[in-house]
Amino acid sequence: MLDGNSMRSDKQCPTTSSTPKPTPRRRWVLWVFPVIGLLSLIWFLLRVIPKPTRAGYPCQRVAAPLASSFVLWVAGVFGSILAFHKAKRLLRRSRAALAVLCIAIGVIGVWVAVTNMQERSALADAPFVPSDAPLSPMGVARGIHPGRVAWVRDTAATSWGGSGYWWDDAYNDQTVIDNMMSNAIRWLTGETTDVAGWDALFKYHNGGAGYTAGEKIAIKINEVSAFNEAAQTNKNMASPHVVLALVSQLIDNAGVAPGDITVYDASRYLAACVYNKLDPLGVVCAQRDPGAGRIGSVHDNTKPIYFSNDQVAETMVLKLGDYNGPFYLPTYHTAAKYFINLANMKAHDLVGVTLCGKNIVGSLYNTDVTAWDQGWGPGSYGGLHQYFRTMKITSSWPQYPARPYATYNSLVDLLGHDEFAGKAILYMFDALYVSKNHSDVPNKWESLGDPNDWVSSIFVSQDPLAIDSVGLDFLRNEETVKVVQGDVDNYLHEAAQADAPPSGTFYDPNHAGDVARLSPLGVHEHWNNATDRKYTRNLGIGLGIELISSAPSPPVGRYVFYNNSAFDGSDPAAGAADDNAIAPDKEALLPGGAGSLANYTSYWRGINGVMVDIANLPGTPTAADFIFKVGNDSNPAAWATAPSPSSITVRAGEGTGGSDRITIIWADNAIEKQWLSVAVLATANTGLSTADTFYFGNAIGETGNSPTDAEVTPADQIAVRNNPHTLGDNPAGITDTCDFDRNQKVGPADAITCRNNGTSGPTALQLIYLP
Repeated sequence: MLDGNSMRSDKQCPTTSSTPKPTPRRRWVLWVFPVIGLLSLIWFLLRVIPKPTRAGYPCQRVAAPLASSFVLWVAGVFGSILAFHKAKRLLRRSRAALAVLCIAIGVIGVWVAVTNMQERSALADAPFVPSDAPLSPMGVARGIHPGRVAWVRDTAATSWGGSGYWWDDAYNDQTVIDNMMSNAIRWLTGETTDVAGWDALFKYHNGGAGYTAGEKIAIKINEVSAFNEAAQTNKNMASPHVVLALVSQLIDNAGVAPGDITVYDASRYLAACVYNKLDPLGVVCAQRDPGAGRIGSVHDNTKPIYFSNDQVAETMVLKLGDYNGPFYLPTYHTAAKYFINLANMKAHDLVGVTLCGKNIVGSLYNTDVTAWDQGWGPGSYGGLHQYFRTMKITSSWPQYPARPYATYNSLVDLLGHDEFAGKAILYMFDALYVSKNHSDVPNKWESLGDPNDWVSSIFVSQDPLAIDSVGLDFLRNEETVKVVQGDVDNYLHEAAQADAPPSGTFYDPNHAGDVARLSPLGVHEHWNNATDRKYTRNLGIGLGIELISSAPSPPVGRYVFYNNSAFDGSDPAAGAADDNAIAPDKEALLPGGAGSLANYTSYWRGINGVMVDIANLPGTPTAADFIFKVGNDSNPAAWATAPSPSSITVRAGEGTGGSDRITIIWADNAIEKQWLSVAVLATANTGLSTADTFYFGNAIGETGNSPTDAEVTPADQIAVRNNPHTLGDNPAGITDTCDFDRNQKVGPADAITCRNNGTSGPTALQLIYLP
């Protein structure tokens, strides 16, 4: 399922599963490492000796392993030279035994030098650096508010001081954590109540239908350090208080019966600290083996996962012996209609990060019943790990090569499988106590401004790639985290472009062959910087991610009005009379929606007036507080810059509900027969927490006679002739679709407008779909 180039770059020996090293083509390449190593050593010594604390700087984290590798390389080279020279002298003296020993030492020295030159430098402990520039989104955003990730942080939630267990009730304020979960649901959906938030989530997932009683929900948590039911450990695993807060939300606000909720980790045990919170509620608790009130995991062989690289199956046969097909999922997961991916946010010394993508691995059954995990997990001896790992595996693992960019990644198959992508309503991070490695004890962070506090956060999104991209950005910019290495976001690049991935893979985990290629699974990008933490939707400059850390504050109102029409006294200037010219039958098209007659006007002056209402406007907005673009397709990111407004004015307290009304006016017909994008930026003048983008269209002469297009045809002229209005006893109202000049009359002038502005196909206003 890979193209020719991908197969060559990822080829393995069918007997050993090892990857052949490419043959060097130029001798000078052999000296690249020594030169870089020497320079790294000099740089490290010059910077760190005067100030030892600099050893933790990112640049020194890159230089240190290269410098140490160079020292070992030098020692190996000179050690081998001395050993071979000594052996030569001993052979001349007929002291063969000692000569052989010296030769052996020399060989070891050569091995050390070659290993450090060819491998160690390539696998140096270097922090991850993205290959894609900041604010360069790829893929298609998902969600009610596409690409939105809500980050809720409250340091009052956590108070562990190092004694006892971090998950004890004494160190976790359940009331605070419950409130954090409530905020997460409301901020994500933009609703004002938890009930409305959950209803919006289910309706989005179901295409309009809410939750129906009896429908089951499976919640995958991460119990990586729970090797028995007691799990008396401080190593990283799911927070019982976050799990309880989520389950309580489902029961109390989504209307889900406790017995229809299953909380599980199929590859581990459900720790007592989690089970004891859930059992009194009647929630189903599932783990690898049955016992102590938990049900065990049984795989459902009717819902296989097919991996899109044939080498996965070949490797599993070689390593597991009895592998007989694809991986499977537990029956309690396949029986559920909905899935919530509740991952732990943390780094991982094998794959860089372990977030929502890798959390799925704990749901898999691989038929290796002889392994310690009895088949539940990614497989022994590397198994699936080699198909998503990003760095050198520790000595306890087989030495598989790291997977670089543009190579197949099995996490894409998992994220895109119908049992996960088709059922997921939420992707979440439990980030109360975050560890620097997948099974370490939690540590406090330095990058959040208060180094004496825990991360104390919950992240939530409807987009699996957006939330993992945000998690990666947080982890890679935290100085206490050292193992975010390699091409960590390769799986995000592949998944965001799953319909045409850089590797050329035909991703189709739902079929045994190449039947239906996956669509993009979400949106990926990296933030602007680690201080502002802004993405393209925050800045109003693209269709990528939106990270919010407070309740969203969208405008109170977004309107289009007929400036310089009969309804505002034919006054082209801004004023209170413009309120009478607001089109009451038009509403802004928002991201995630499809254009319709409700979103475009037929005004013969085009779009020449827009209003935005904002409550408690802190300043006086200018053109610098907006981004205006125009276009006529479903890719607004590529639209052209719109003509500049002729005026932007504010009328304090005269908007909806006493809000402040911003009136934006353009010259007549400066914007016509296309869509206008208005991005109200999050600035000191607007007071918004994140940019708000909306759209209005214009199709001069269109009567709305067809719901499937906005073409202006003779049928529109006929509609005008059949709908006459005069200023006498029968004036046209402001919503009349045939009064194109908005003079309250419908007659020959409007028919001429139709005739002179006829459109069809690509020349017509397109009913766009917004990502």
